[in-house]
Amino acid sequence: MEQVDPNTFFPVPACVVFAKKASPDAARPLGDQADVRRGPEGGPFVRTTSPLADTGDSDFASPYAGLARQGATIVPRVLFFVDVAESSTAIAQGIVKVSPRRGPKDKAPWKDLRLDELDTSIEKDHIWPVHLGETVAPFLVLEPQSAVLPIQRGWGLARSDAKNAICDIDPSMLGHRMRGRWRTVAELWEVHKQPNTTVDLLSQVDYMGKLSGQLAADEGFRLVYASSGHPTAAVLSDGAPVVDYTLFCVRCETSEEAHFLASVINTRTLEHAVAKWMPKGQFGSRHLQKHLWRLPIPIFDSADDLHAELAVLGAQAESEAAERYRALSAERSVAGKPTTIATARRELRAWLQDSALGNRINGLVERLLARSCD
Repeated sequence: MEQVDPNTFFPVPACVVFAKKASPDAARPLGDQADVRRGPEGGPFVRTTSPLADTGDSDFASPYAGLARQGATIVPRVLFFVDVAESSTAIAQGIVKVSPRRGPKDKAPWKDLRLDELDTSIEKDHIWPVHLGETVAPFLVLEPQSAVLPIQRGWGLARSDAKNAICDIDPSMLGHRMRGRWRTVAELWEVHKQPNTTVDLLSQVDYMGKLSGQLAADEGFRLVYASSGHPTAAVLSDGAPVVDYTLFCVRCETSEEAHFLASVINTRTLEHAVAKWMPKGQFGSRHLQKHLWRLPIPIFDSADDLHAELAVLGAQAESEAAERYRALSAERSVAGKPTTIATARRELRAWLQDSALGNRINGLVERLLARSCD
């Protein structure tokens, strides 16, 4: 149920759930409708019913449900993400200057944490490009952010339970400076994590193998989509960047398959079709997660004319989205305004909705889903 702010009469993210214990004989399945009462504290209330969001993992209609993987939980971000200094003078061979990257979404206690004890220089091979939800727009991948990870480029995650291990990492697999940094951030995690959190920092970052699994996989084309908000997808053609938990990833056999999926996900047709399964928030549907795979999205078949055309149009949309983003950034730069990810997403969605290309893709996806339901 949704609680309503009496001053605005808009839903706010709070809820009250009433339940009572029943004997096993009297137990019955949860219904598909919620009893919603809206209004100021103390009433009067407006009573309605609302469908309950289906958040289970069953009833997937698309084979891609088994291929979609959520990215790594690289949090708290302030312990990992950095800004790399742009300097023409190197400190030493393979060493770069870094500073903690702080953002508006950092939460207590991490946002107020002083990180003076962290070395401001680190081996370059420990700095990884990472894509997040905020680096992906419709058909467009922006510059990844940088994170310092206890993995050297070209190597896997070297777990160890030996006595000389540094917070469960084999020290021989870490650069000299990274050894100290990893020990420090792991200790900060132990001191400041929530009391009910039992996992160590390595288990947090590599939860369910979501980091090491990315490193072990072969390079190739990947379709990434945002886990929350409007369905937003783009193609990664470089296997090097890591994907964080705000994105889901599907490894594709070819670039055509990846562009096919990007075409499907970035449409109004898919957004309207999947909305019934998504939880509702103050600003509309959210938490896309794997709900889109409840739709009958078929595995890409290059011999299918409809699939092939969507792949071609997806590649064309990617090229045009990049051009439009460059023009938008230049225009806003002249006006002294930054081009935020929210701005980029809004402008590209408006373009897709109004353009002949966007409407062609949308119409083909309508046919694809209708045909799959026959």
